[in-house]
Amino acid sequence: MKTLILSALAGVTIGLGSTWSLQRAPKTQVDKILTTGQGSASSGQTETLSPAEPPHSEVGADATAPGGRTYSEILAIANPLRRSFMLNRFFEALPLSQFPEILRKVRANSSVYNKIHGELFAHWAERDPQDAGRQILMQLPPGVMRSEALFYLTITWAKSDPQAVRDWANKYLVDVDERDNALARASQAEFTPSIASQPKSLKEILALPDAASRSTALDEYFKKRKDSELPAALDEAMASLKQDRSRIGEALLDRLAKIDPKRALEWSREHNVRLLLNSDRNETAANILDTFVQKDPTDARGFVESLPPGRESARLFDRFIFDQITAAPEAIAALVEDAKRLNPTETMNDTLREWLRVNPNLATAELRRELNKCFEPKDSSGQSSFVQSVIEPWSQKDPQAVAEFCASLPKDMHSELFSNLATIWCAQDPLTAVNWAQSLPAGDARNSAVTEFTFSWAQHDSTQVVDWIKSLPSDAGRWHAVEGFAIASMNLDPDSALTWIRTIPSKPDRIRVLRKAYSRWSRQDQDTASQWLASAKLNAMEQNAINKNRE
Repeated sequence: MKTLILSALAGVTIGLGSTWSLQRAPKTQVDKILTTGQGSASSGQTETLSPAEPPHSEVGADATAPGGRTYSEILAIANPLRRSFMLNRFFEALPLSQFPEILRKVRANSSVYNKIHGELFAHWAERDPQDAGRQILMQLPPGVMRSEALFYLTITWAKSDPQAVRDWANKYLVDVDERDNALARASQAEFTPSIASQPKSLKEILALPDAASRSTALDEYFKKRKDSELPAALDEAMASLKQDRSRIGEALLDRLAKIDPKRALEWSREHNVRLLLNSDRNETAANILDTFVQKDPTDARGFVESLPPGRESARLFDRFIFDQITAAPEAIAALVEDAKRLNPTETMNDTLREWLRVNPNLATAELRRELNKCFEPKDSSGQSSFVQSVIEPWSQKDPQAVAEFCASLPKDMHSELFSNLATIWCAQDPLTAVNWAQSLPAGDARNSAVTEFTFSWAQHDSTQVVDWIKSLPSDAGRWHAVEGFAIASMNLDPDSALTWIRTIPSKPDRIRVLRKAYSRWSRQDQDTASQWLASAKLNAMEQNAINKNRE
């Protein structure tokens, strides 16, 4: 895995990792999709890409990461560290022709972009920087996303061919800042290798005063270590390095994992050290196991089962099952039973989370068993929190199926679960969500779902909610929809909210809803709520209800 570190002062990234398993693709001719025009930056003329020209690459079948996961499936992984690791493996295996399509998907989801664009363009630049540069200029308009994409492209490309970066920037980058930044990275890349290429001992390298030069020299020093020397190199890095320890250690361990994942796991367990940035020993071992499972799932399982019972073996078995959910879905139920036999007291949150997303029909039965095993019957809060921790990816994929499952759970869990589900489903399709809630049989599940879904919808579009409520029959479903709407809109239009509350026929329900709506508003903006209360035309019962709530 290519590990990137940014130096704010020098503006340079340092890479260290194993040799690529994929051959460098031949460079394509960028001129084939350029408009005519000659010139250079110095003459004030640059060649530009035609926005009407479609990308030259055809997208074939999806590449996959460990466990057979596609790009979209990886993005659905809840654990951010695991998602990042899987994406890096995905990019390593991605056919060159599919990089443009991935860029289109990344551009369509800017919230994901910031988390993955560095590795995307680092891998692309390693294999065909001309193609990467062409697609950036064609697909990304000027702005933050394009600037960051150019940063990762040119800083990776400059490490292998700074003159090519200089030529490309002068020819195709119209924006002065973009061009100057690319040229600066090329110049920096030409400077640092001259220092790193001189033979130095580790002690001499660590004495270098410049951080960028020191990092580059360390990369070269450890990159030269033979595969058979990797365990010793890891020991040396852990004992000698401080600032660069995580980066160098991660790269060396990743090299070892690809060659001998069992030995890498053993080393990770023997050295209780924090390797990965923003991670820990457990996540390091789990990432190595992903590589092990991909290489030899039978041997990987044997290694995990050989560990002594406890939290570590439970976590690794959980990760093993996680990797098999897509690759061998028919075996998951038996694997879960084996895991519980080996570690009967440990929960399997990650496995359940992914299993629910892939095969909810089987996974929900296991989720119910986990609820009964781990929680007291009266602990509705603990049960709700546990369910919520594992259903989020499933909720994104099939919110109605999740809603039906939540409705089947004990009534004390309904309000919290439907409230959380509402943030997902009502953002996707609020009318379908509230109509589904209204279609439930009369009872607690229907009441909670209608209230929570209407509340979520009303926070975004109160006008459509009012029209929908007016279309409902005068029954409990309508009054719970009024409740959700009134609580959501009290802070925006309290007089209108009060008018709607007064349509609820049941006096106790009217008082309850008024108290909840005013209480929420008062917590958000006590001064404004108090001012309204002082001048509002409330009857004695309403006034007393609110005052009692304030005491």
